[in-house]
Amino acid sequence: MLNGMNLQIYGRRNFERILELGIHTLHPEKREKFERGFAAYKRIDVLDGEEARHLILQQLATGPKTYDELAAALGKARTTIQSHHIPILEKQGLVKRAGKRGQAWTFELR
Repeated sequence: MLNGMNLQIYGRRNFERILELGIHTLHPEKREKFERGFAAYKRIDVLDGEEARHLILQQLATGPKTYDELAAALGKARTTIQSHHIPILEKQGLVKRAGKRGQAWTFELR
């Protein structure tokens, strides 16, 4: 609680960091609740970055795709594909812009 506000913890990495720093021990009444929450924390069907980029490459192997098509196929947000995964694949020299379909950029394998 910060100034009477509850702070939410998102992501396993954040749980692990709080545990590592021992922050949860600063408030004895919250320790048990934190440890229960940490033990129960599970992310199901979440792709890590390498898996997501591998699936993007598989999608592009069938032909050019837009950000929206890739996002729908992977079940990820368009912004994640656009601002994170495609730039990484472009820097690695694996994909390139193929042109536009309407107003949407399409990408293909190099």
